[in-house]
Amino acid sequence: MLEITKLTYSGLMYFLLAACHMVNAFFIYRLFVRYIQPRRHLFFKICLFFCFTVSNGMIIWLGDHNLILTAPFFIAAGTFCTSGNWYGRQAVSFTFFCMIMSVNAILDTYVKKFDSGLLRGLILPNMGRTVIFAAIFLFLRRKLPENTVTLPKRLWKVVFWLSITPFCMLLATVTLTFGKMFDDIADIQAQYVGAVILPCIFLTSFAILGAVSALEDHEQLEQRSRLAEMRETYYQNLKQQDDSLRHMRHDMNNHLSTVRAMLAGQNQEGAASYLDELLEGVAPLRREADGISGGNILTECTRMSGKESFLPEITRFCANEAANVILQVKANMILQYGLKYDFRIQLPETLSISDIDLCSLIGNALDNAACGASEADDRVVILRCRCDKGIFMLKVQNSFAGRLDKELKTTKPDDGRHGFGISGMREIAARYGGSLDIQVEEQTFTLLVYLYLNSADT
Repeated sequence: MLEITKLTYSGLMYFLLAACHMVNAFFIYRLFVRYIQPRRHLFFKICLFFCFTVSNGMIIWLGDHNLILTAPFFIAAGTFCTSGNWYGRQAVSFTFFCMIMSVNAILDTYVKKFDSGLLRGLILPNMGRTVIFAAIFLFLRRKLPENTVTLPKRLWKVVFWLSITPFCMLLATVTLTFGKMFDDIADIQAQYVGAVILPCIFLTSFAILGAVSALEDHEQLEQRSRLAEMRETYYQNLKQQDDSLRHMRHDMNNHLSTVRAMLAGQNQEGAASYLDELLEGVAPLRREADGISGGNILTECTRMSGKESFLPEITRFCANEAANVILQVKANMILQYGLKYDFRIQLPETLSISDIDLCSLIGNALDNAACGASEADDRVVILRCRCDKGIFMLKVQNSFAGRLDKELKTTKPDDGRHGFGISGMREIAARYGGSLDIQVEEQTFTLLVYLYLNSADT
């Protein structure tokens, strides 16, 4: 009877341990996906969760080989079950591995000595894991945005090299007495070293995660600042256009009054001469309109139809303000390249897509298209964008010359400082549950982006 009671108690304790491991994996997974987007298929999410369940329950002692066996499994799962920048996936995997393993090593090496009972050394360390991982999740969750962190490649590189430091420290500390587990002197020395270095590894990993959230905030502020500058330029151009139209309306009233007076006095020759002088003044006014600073442009619709007006015009492409701002800036850029554009946009005034993500998608797509079309025979950039049935659709098409890089890398010499590019656009699409597709037919490049919207946007 006593043996049955012990078996029942042991079974309950092992069930409790398994439950603790799954709860820990839940906290780790929820925090992990705030930094790196998992692949869309359910299989990869299950693999990632299973990896966290096994790793947080792994017993780590100083001088034990479990750490070396766990590391490749953990890093591989964190890399291949996620999407996005390669450096970002590696950096986040290394950082989470160091954080989890340092917690395990501290609890299993030091805290287990204070545990007692039938399952000596198992209950207290595993309950401690749950408390620590829950606290980390609750603390960092407030520091992170709702969506997955998005950083440019150059910043993910920095984070990656920073994450190598605690990883190497962890390997050196845990394997310091590898093969000398039964050497009392070496074991005591290793425990003294681990008592100092393991908390430092944990704090370093924790600090790296905090730094990533700080870098995300900084990038968001920079993008908001750029968007605010473009909006300011856009509104200044609108004001300048309005002032120009008012002045011209006033001058036109005077001119028409003068011509009418001449015609009323039967002075037809004088009226004709006066009109000729007005027409001669159109050409310099047109040059002035084209040269106004701030990116004023002529409406491409009239330009392509052969009815080009000399009035500077700020084109309103759609009802969405953020889209108008970025389209205005990029349209001016396209014209400066000596290209033509054909934009057809139907977007509502408000979207569940953030202004920064919307401008990043449209801006990067048009940058790539303008760069490709600048060397092609067909020098037109085509953009179609609309929302329909809860789906945001963006299509950008352009011709290109020569051979296209299979990885679609930028041809600019400093590729790390030129926006997110295709990889950044893929990350944005993944965050909204959408996709980015590329089609290449002969010398025509087509970029297709689909995002899922909230029901309020439809």
